[in-house]
Amino acid sequence: MIKDADEFVESIKLLGKLEKKLVDYIDCDDFHEISFFQKFDATFNKMNIKENYDLYEVFIRLLCRISLSRPSLKTSHKKIVHVISTLISDYEMLEVFHVAEIFNTFKNNRSILLHLFKQNIITARMLCQEVYNTHNTYFFLFFYPEIQHVDPKLFTKMTKKFNNVALTIKKYDDSLDLFFKKRDVGHSEDEVAEIIRNDDIDQFTNLLERSLVGINSKIFPSIFESNSDINSYFNGGASLLEYSMIFGSINIFKYLLLHQAVFNQKSYRYAIIGGSNEIIHILEDDNRFKFDKECLIKSIGCHYFDITYYLKSSLSLSLSKDEEFINDIESLNFYQFSEFIKTSDELVKIVDLFPDSFVNYLIYITELFFLKFLLRQDHMDINTNIIYFIYLQLSTWFLTWSNMPHL
Repeated sequence: MIKDADEFVESIKLLGKLEKKLVDYIDCDDFHEISFFQKFDATFNKMNIKENYDLYEVFIRLLCRISLSRPSLKTSHKKIVHVISTLISDYEMLEVFHVAEIFNTFKNNRSILLHLFKQNIITARMLCQEVYNTHNTYFFLFFYPEIQHVDPKLFTKMTKKFNNVALTIKKYDDSLDLFFKKRDVGHSEDEVAEIIRNDDIDQFTNLLERSLVGINSKIFPSIFESNSDINSYFNGGASLLEYSMIFGSINIFKYLLLHQAVFNQKSYRYAIIGGSNEIIHILEDDNRFKFDKECLIKSIGCHYFDITYYLKSSLSLSLSKDEEFINDIESLNFYQFSEFIKTSDELVKIVDLFPDSFVNYLIYITELFFLKFLLRQDHMDINTNIIYFIYLQLSTWFLTWSNMPHL
């Protein structure tokens, strides 16, 4: 017997509907921007979500996920900021959530944190606390002017500990205005990266002719980039061809493909991240490699509903039920999840597939929305230690941020 199954399925459907309205707004052109936002806002208002903490909390986490999933859309950041501003002004976000929760929710998107800092919603002391706790060099460098101002000791400690930190700061010592400008862009500061993002084929070929870059050069990780897929240190950065896929730069992509730029099976996931149907179809016709299950998973993670449908229906890609369930949960893709589980009976069948250890997995990824539902089920063998672990983790997190100890 699954407790509250009907209520949970209904919540998933509501979140899926809201997610679809949000994505439609983020993806729409300038002409439809106002009308699509009004549709999203009307749906949000009708749900009375500010009265339901769990739904509101999981929605703002979803908002952060989507804020990182559209690098090729130049208007994406502006629209996300508009949604956040509306949540604050019309839906009491700052009253419903402690500022520590807001910080923790959006900390993976440094550009959003910068906006919240400029609006005096989060403080420089909170930025310092994050660096103090994690020693994340990219986070530190992104906010180093603010940290240097409020906590010189932490600033000195970080610059002494990491050589690359000191070198990067020295680069902008006499040009903070340039640093702020590049930080506002939120992507790689490299000249070739900017040219690719703008799909400026003339400037790009000029760089090649002057031997300033090569066909198979890479865009290395940048302190200004928040998207972990783009900024993957372990992959040594994205190739120029992959970077053109990410930003939907069709002219430069075609040029590099024509001139035999090297790519491999893993490169195809960058085409999914970019979301360009034209690039996806060109790669499909090229036929050197195939879109695979990893590409399908990435499309779910990026909340590209049409691409997910295309990969499933036209390319016959699929996931097992447990794979679908896990990936929908990990990505907070409620639209996909609501298509996958339409009734409480279907939910019961899926939940029964998972052992008690699945609860540990949800704890590991801190997925509280689904975890709370599973904790209510009698058949889950949840021992006292796990419950205490959850309580300890949440209590420690809250006390750390609310008290803000002196660094």
